[in-house]
Amino acid sequence: MADPAPPPPPSAPRPPRGTTLTAKTAAKSRSTLFPVVLGAACVAILVGGWFLLRSRTPKHDLDVFWPVTREGGEAVPLGHAVRAGDAFDMKLKVRTGVVLGEAVDPMSGMTLDAELRFEHTLAATDDGALRSTIAARLDSCYGTLPFLPPLISAAMRAEPPLQFFVDRDADGSPRKGTARLDPAVEGRRVALEYLFSGLSDLSTTYLPPRAVRVGEVWDLNECAQLGGIVEAVRTLATLQANPAGFPAGTWRGQVGAEGLEDHEGARCVRLRIALETKLEGPVVAPAEPGALSAVAKVEGTAWVALDTGVLWGLDTRSEVRSTYKVARKSDERWARQFVTGTTKRRG
Repeated sequence: MADPAPPPPPSAPRPPRGTTLTAKTAAKSRSTLFPVVLGAACVAILVGGWFLLRSRTPKHDLDVFWPVTREGGEAVPLGHAVRAGDAFDMKLKVRTGVVLGEAVDPMSGMTLDAELRFEHTLAATDDGALRSTIAARLDSCYGTLPFLPPLISAAMRAEPPLQFFVDRDADGSPRKGTARLDPAVEGRRVALEYLFSGLSDLSTTYLPPRAVRVGEVWDLNECAQLGGIVEAVRTLATLQANPAGFPAGTWRGQVGAEGLEDHEGARCVRLRIALETKLEGPVVAPAEPGALSAVAKVEGTAWVALDTGVLWGLDTRSEVRSTYKVARKSDERWARQFVTGTTKRRG
């Protein structure tokens, strides 16, 4: 009897129904996967590039002399003895300097100098109350900082002037929540941001709308409506007019009542002002991509006349340190600003 025929060789396992791959299907799968892999690689490169730039971009910091709370201080005897027809003029001088790097003092680098007045007038309203108008008038503005002198001059010499309003009761007391910028000039307020490192609220006396005592400290946003303070710092740090593509920033401010004293012919409360602004993060198009680290501080003193409640003097110092790093270069800037102002009754 002949031997039985050998069994047929085992066939290859068949793929599950619906999953048969042909050469054409495999090629299509690879072509579909390629853009995904490429996109993931691009994201990884961008993220890695940002972290590399960040690791090589110094993170700036500045010591800020914050007001200190002291218990047991006397009450500040603030009055508001003003009437229709009163007028006060604060004359101010502003000097700003910017340098690349830290080798020389900023005041010997690119500069911006300005002289201006805050004209504060009081008028009667139809309901028998009062209204304050505080208008900024530019006397001169010049310097070597790119684009800022002509920008500030054009914004501040246009009509109507950059002005704020404050409604008052008949006895001269300011009405809470009525301080405001003239809506017609909102787009030009940026000039004040550049001139005063963000302290652009002409209506404020830096006192909150309540009684305070010597030694008390309060937040700056309780007494002032700041506008584009972060934008002012960003401009000094980058010297770029367009803010698009730069990181958002944060700010913190405090004011403290330090004491009572005579200042420029008036009995005043002396206030300490401190403000800190920070920007840090990636820079994207339309700006030149890279990374920005910037910190700024404003420190100084304001004096408020006790009889009228009018801002009677201002002396502030500002500083900005920043690094704007892009692929092939790193722009390090150091800026300083000094502002002094003194008020006199007109007439």
